[in-house]
Amino acid sequence: MNLINDDSKNVSNTIGRRTLLLMPEFIVEDGELKKGAGSTIEITQNEVAISGNQSLTINTEGISDASATLELNYTPQEGNATLSLSDGSDATIPQASTAKVQINPQGNTPVETLNINTPTLTVELGAGTYNKVEALTAEQTLIIGENVTIGELVLKGGNVKLEGDLALETPLVVGIETTIDLNGYQIKPAGTSMTQTLNTKDALILVRKGGSLTIKDSSGGTGRIDTGDNEDIMGAIKMTDSSDTAEAGNATLEILGGTIKGYYYGIMG
Repeated sequence: MNLINDDSKNVSNTIGRRTLLLMPEFIVEDGELKKGAGSTIEITQNEVAISGNQSLTINTEGISDASATLELNYTPQEGNATLSLSDGSDATIPQASTAKVQINPQGNTPVETLNINTPTLTVELGAGTYNKVEALTAEQTLIIGENVTIGELVLKGGNVKLEGDLALETPLVVGIETTIDLNGYQIKPAGTSMTQTLNTKDALILVRKGGSLTIKDSSGGTGRIDTGDNEDIMGAIKMTDSSDTAEAGNATLEILGGTIKGYYYGIMG
């Protein structure tokens, strides 16, 4: 359903920033998200086109269909454009929900910054380059689609599931309890070396003290975390950063499936 900004309706608009609010009156009938009484946005299809600096709020209180999907066709702009996605809830921890928002970057410009704060929604990243992603999603996960490159990925809540290979420019930092489902795909470097984050640049994934990472492969064993033939990336997974403090607790790792391969070490401390 297209979310069309209609100035005759009560939609908050400011220069360089648009807030589209799906009010609780939105309902699902026959598998479609429809406008109910008192709603502020006209819906005609299950997608919306936006560009530049945007703040999009999707209130899920009135969405009764757990499988509802909203597609965001997002056109990034040059510069420090930020797309912020919220579900309008007061939740601070991931909730059980399979309602989904799919982000589809348009054109060749990278998504500069994507802030996701949707503890009641699953979010899927479509093909494209994302320079920075900060994500708190529903426990059913942040889904990484095909042909996705992420410069810096910061997980603040929820889990990750691959539906395509993920190329990283900066180590993925885990400071929470999370699960990565390789699902038969690969986490790999985007180049021959990694950009440093904290004090780490020699691994694909960094599990910090206080973080807990579970790796699984629901495909049955073909998923991989692999540095390839890049000597500067010594290990696939690194346990703790030299900047971590003892007060943060232990860093834990559980591997239930997949192949973990680094240039020297699969797992290093």
